[in-house]
Amino acid sequence: MKTKRIITLAMALVMPLALLAQHSYTAEEVSKMAIEHNISVRTADNQISQASETRKDTYNAFLPKVSASAIGFAADKHLLDLNLGLASYSALKNGVTAGVSVMQPIYAGGRISNSYKLSKYGEDAARIQKDISIRQVTYNAQRYFWQVVDCKEAIRTLDVSDSLLNKLHIDVSSAVKAGLKNRNDLLKVELEQNKNESARIKLNNALNQSLLLLAQYIGKPQTSIDISSPIEIGKQPNLYTMEVSPSDKVEQRPEYKLLKKNIDISQTNLNIEKGKSLPTLSVGASYSYDNFFDKNNLSGAVFVTLSVPISNLWEGGHNEKKASLQLQNAMETLQDNRELLAIDIQKAHDDVIEAWQQIKVCIKSITQAEENLRLNTNTYRAGTTTMSDMLDAQAALQNAKNEYIQAYAAYQLCIVDYKNKTE
Repeated sequence: MKTKRIITLAMALVMPLALLAQHSYTAEEVSKMAIEHNISVRTADNQISQASETRKDTYNAFLPKVSASAIGFAADKHLLDLNLGLASYSALKNGVTAGVSVMQPIYAGGRISNSYKLSKYGEDAARIQKDISIRQVTYNAQRYFWQVVDCKEAIRTLDVSDSLLNKLHIDVSSAVKAGLKNRNDLLKVELEQNKNESARIKLNNALNQSLLLLAQYIGKPQTSIDISSPIEIGKQPNLYTMEVSPSDKVEQRPEYKLLKKNIDISQTNLNIEKGKSLPTLSVGASYSYDNFFDKNNLSGAVFVTLSVPISNLWEGGHNEKKASLQLQNAMETLQDNRELLAIDIQKAHDDVIEAWQQIKVCIKSITQAEENLRLNTNTYRAGTTTMSDMLDAQAALQNAKNEYIQAYAAYQLCIVDYKNKTE
């Protein structure tokens, strides 16, 4: 007996600590942690960093190109050996030369400036792609969150049903013992209890799986998380306030911004191809030192180079045509997708309203199912209806509540989807 008391006391002390270690998260907290933890967002950050490094490297093309060189040699005999008959001359047995040169591009057909633009567009595209990833991660996090809510609320509904069945079991058992009801009614109640037990096993397994998915997605241990359920069964939520002009929201979509950026990239590629047929002008300067004849020599020079790619005047035309067609495709894709994105926003708008209206229908069904159960309970007690009718009425109420839970979760996901497509 003393041992049992010690075990009971220990459990009483441990249980509150376990509850404290388990944190209950809201939908907003889940989304925030998912963004911080998700690999697609981290990958997008890395892609932005890579694009930024490419832009910085491309900027160096605007700067002068500086080079330095040095050569020294020592030979086993003179490299220059002249025999003039009456006299001879030998030199260049050893020597050294060194120099530095600077070359500054002045004009390159716009290739340098357009290459830099292209690198900036690539960085912009990487940032837009990150925005798309964040929106997708947010939606997935909310989907996992509401899966957990769905399971937990279904279990709560099952608890209510079990409570009613337990009470009914006691009443029917007493009536059977008193000879007022036959045993068949009691067996029907027990069969319904068995159905609930089977449903509970499935719901508990689904809840564990949903919590596991959610925990992995937000980077937390499964045993340390829980969610705060915001559902009040039977209550109509406020309709989310929405804009009524989807076409005005299209340009805010990151998908649209990415398509526009693709046009900028295609136009810049075309400009680069055109620039390949234009001359290149550069200026430079050099300074050198040499000692080949036992004498130090210093010299400097400035120069101008002009390069005209003559053969590219006809060879580059094919690349220009290809780049022009790519630009045309990008522009047509933008126009086509603008209409599709507007339709997509309109659908998201309509889905929110439809989901909200579905909740209204579910509330009406709950009210009707409650009244149906009340009437069947009274008529069963009066002996005018069967146990099957009353159990069917109770199952109908349970189903109506579960449908409300699913409709409420669907409504919240529709709101998230609409926000992602309009904000």
